[in-house]
Amino acid sequence: MKYPRPPGYKVLDPIRHGNLTVFPVFAAKSYPTGEFMTLDEGLRSGDVIVTEAGNVQGLIRRHGAPSVRNEGAGAQVNRLVLVHNSKRPLLLLAGEIVSGGKQDRVIGKDRIVPGRERFPWT
Repeated sequence: MKYPRPPGYKVLDPIRHGNLTVFPVFAAKSYPTGEFMTLDEGLRSGDVIVTEAGNVQGLIRRHGAPSVRNEGAGAQVNRLVLVHNSKRPLLLLAGEIVSGGKQDRVIGKDRIVPGRERFPWT
């Protein structure tokens, strides 16, 4: 089955290496991506902290915004908390492995976490 391509995109011939096949996709228009912070960059710089829920004390926000409460004693393996302290937006890509805590996890869906200047309480 052939799927319609959105206008402005071109799919090139596949590139194969062993069991991996990559289909390069080119856009007619480029977009600035330099402002985004990757998860790896944020973790290395200390601007991003990922931990299991229960390992983080309540987060205090300025101007009376609600804080994150610690719901119980000890880490909650099935729930993560991401603390993002940068003004740059954080780019989380599906398939990235988040290491740490009692088990590694995989980001399930592409996401952009806004930088802190986007929130009224910072």
